[in-house]
Amino acid sequence: PSPPSPSSPHTLDNLPRLRAEAALIFGIRDTHVPDAGRDLIRAKLRESGCVFSWHEFAWAQHAFIRDELSKGRYDPAVTKACFEVLLELFGRVLRTELGEREGEVGGVEHVC
Repeated sequence: PSPPSPSSPHTLDNLPRLRAEAALIFGIRDTHVPDAGRDLIRAKLRESGCVFSWHEFAWAQHAFIRDELSKGRYDPAVTKACFEVLLELFGRVLRTELGEREGEVGGVEHVC
């Protein structure tokens, strides 16, 4: 199949173009992105070969990270955990004092 058009309005169609590691964060009680939608997103990420981490918070609703105009859905504890996820990703991936990245990350060895 041909690669998706850069002009495609669908984010899922453009996942093969993603060249960076991503952290995806969802609230399980988010009615805007139901279970089936999250399952589709995760499947498309895997099909595309994207490098990503996936986080779902049990009681978080839509807009849980917004501390204003969130209609009572703001959750400061979950928001703090989300920021820690992002700080870890940014600190590891964007860190400049570690030098150039050499080669690709190798396969994971299964060790018990």
